[in-house]
Amino acid sequence: MADEKLYIGEQQDKFNQTSSEYLHVNSCGIQRTMGAPYRVIRKNGRVDYHILYLVTGECRACYGEKIYVLSPGGFVFYEPGHKQDYQFGKGIDTTSFWVHFHGTGAPSAVADCGISPGPHLRAKNSSAEHFFQLMVKTFYPGGEIFKTRLNGLLLMLLSELGETKKQAAVLDKIAEAVSFIHLNYYLPIDINMLAKMSNLSRSRFLHVFKEQMGTSPLQYQQRFKMEKAKELLSVGSLSVSQVSAMVGFDDPFYFSRAFKNCVGMPPSAFRKKHGEK
Repeated sequence: MADEKLYIGEQQDKFNQTSSEYLHVNSCGIQRTMGAPYRVIRKNGRVDYHILYLVTGECRACYGEKIYVLSPGGFVFYEPGHKQDYQFGKGIDTTSFWVHFHGTGAPSAVADCGISPGPHLRAKNSSAEHFFQLMVKTFYPGGEIFKTRLNGLLLMLLSELGETKKQAAVLDKIAEAVSFIHLNYYLPIDINMLAKMSNLSRSRFLHVFKEQMGTSPLQYQQRFKMEKAKELLSVGSLSVSQVSAMVGFDDPFYFSRAFKNCVGMPPSAFRKKHGEK
C-alpha cells in the first residue's frame, strides 16, 4: 500500500534490551491509528517479550506463516527472537496497547500464567485494559517506587491474560473457526462446518464460541461485516450497493437497515461524515 507507514524494528526500536532484574518493563504505551495504514516488521524479533493488545479496530498479524485477524480483546504474545509482522488497515480507527518486558523471572511468570506464544482470539477484557492503562500512567514518572508498582501491574496483567491449560485447549479449538470468519466474512456462515473444523459438536461449538467471544458466530460475523463496510465507505468511491455486495449482502436495502441498526446511521450518512474529503 503506497501510503502505508512502515516501522522497521531493527532500525527504529528503542529500549530493546535484556535485564538481570527479576522483571523489567522496557516500554509500554497506547497507540491510535486514526484510520491511517500502519505496519510493523521485526524480522529478527526483539530481545525482550512483547504483548500487543487490541482495544478497538482490527489488526492482521502474521505468525508462523499464517495470517490472524485480531478483533477487540485479541492479543499477540511474542517471545524473544520471534519474527514480528503485523499491520493496521486503512480506514479502520484502531487503538492498541503494547508492552515490552524482560527479566530473569519473566519466563516463569509467563509460564505460570499460562500464556502461550502467538495470537490469542478473545472477547474484550476490561480488567486487562485497566491494567494496561495503569501501566502506561505508572511508566513515565520513573523511580524505584514506580518500578515496583509497574512490575506488580505487569504480573496482574499477565494473570488476567493467562489461561489454564484446559482453557487454552478450548480456545485453540475455535481459533481456526474465528480466523475463517475473518477471512471469509462475506460468505454465508455454516455452523456445522465451523463446528467440524473445531472438532466440536454443533451445540458445544456454539456454547464455547459465545463463552469466549461474547456473542454467537452469526452475530460476530455480522459485526465484522459492518466494520468492513465502514472501512470501504470511508476510503473509496464505491456505491452503497457495491459495498453491500462486497460484504456479502444480496439486498442493499437490507444492508442499509442492518448498517443503521449496528452503527446508528445509514451508510450514506456515515460516508458523508467519515469519507475521504
